[in-house]
Amino acid sequence: MISLIIHNIPEGIITYLSGIRSYELGIKMGCAILLHNIPEGICIAVPIYYATCNKRKAIFCTFISGCSELLGALLAYFFLNNKNILSTLDYFMMLAGVLMISLVNNEIYPKIREYNNGRVQIKGYLAGIIILVLLFLI
Repeated sequence: MISLIIHNIPEGIITYLSGIRSYELGIKMGCAILLHNIPEGICIAVPIYYATCNKRKAIFCTFISGCSELLGALLAYFFLNNKNILSTLDYFMMLAGVLMISLVNNEIYPKIREYNNGRVQIKGYLAGIIILVLLFLI
């Protein structure tokens, strides 16, 4: 949970700065992050629920993790809301995209193939790519 909270703060920063750059870009980034936060929330809630048998605690911890994106957006609003930062947003987004694609292709995709020959997982992987491409074409 703590690692996902730390992970969510930069997501909030990127979403906020994307929205400042362009309303359309902010909506697209927000939707993309929303879609990937669904499995993220499951990764927090399920282990906590099975460890504690407490639904409220699982939901609360998931909620706290999600609120860390709001914290990131607030930090960006108060500390990064100037022209110099906004002019470099494109480079930060490009770097983040390249890092995520390389992480998925070099680390996650090979692990997918290890489980049950990976057919269902690979379909999900490809469906995620198609959804994000379509989202950004809209």
